[in-house]
Amino acid sequence: MKEKPAPFYDEFYARSDAYRWHYSDTLYFPLWVQMEFLLRPHKRSKILDIGCGSGQFGHYLQDKGYPDYRGIDFSKQAIDMARSVCKFPFEVADALTPEVLDSPYDVVVSMEVLEHITRDLDLVKGIRPGTICFFTVPDHDSVAHVRFFKSDRSVRRRYYEFLDIKQTGFINRIYYIHGVRTEFQPTRMQRLLRTRDRVTVRRFLSFIKQSILERICQR
Repeated sequence: MKEKPAPFYDEFYARSDAYRWHYSDTLYFPLWVQMEFLLRPHKRSKILDIGCGSGQFGHYLQDKGYPDYRGIDFSKQAIDMARSVCKFPFEVADALTPEVLDSPYDVVVSMEVLEHITRDLDLVKGIRPGTICFFTVPDHDSVAHVRFFKSDRSVRRRYYEFLDIKQTGFINRIYYIHGVRTEFQPTRMQRLLRTRDRVTVRRFLSFIKQSILERICQR
């Protein structure tokens, strides 16, 4: 599937009722409750939300007392909607530019974004090493998705090289990821298996078995 341009999302947000609802009325709210719980130890940190959409999650964090949050999105329509419901700063910006990736932040949140862009790995790689990261990605396809994930394992394997994943979970057909952006130099076998774990013979054979089973299930 081809990546959609900003005007596609401008029209999408303009036509949407759900993205104007109060955050507690949306299908995403159970996921956002979990994400806020994971964010809580970093409540006083500078939080950058990449792909903030219409500001519903930012509104939730505002009501929970978070003091330092900034949202960016490349849809002007989404940012206009966010500014109408939330006092935090929101701006129209391209997440892959130095203006965003080199700006001040301690924590990056990016929910339901990575599946929409072809350069998802460049985005994760561009985040400053040491940054606490919270991402979400879906297990299903959609008109604007360029990829989706069939398992927790597939999520870990895609981002292993740039993200030290501490925790994953699954809520309402969406995987959430808590990790730290770190530099990692995989061995040949780690690169083959796309893992940070130490590769043993048993782990290698388990990988082969699991890969065969996944291919059978996808038929």
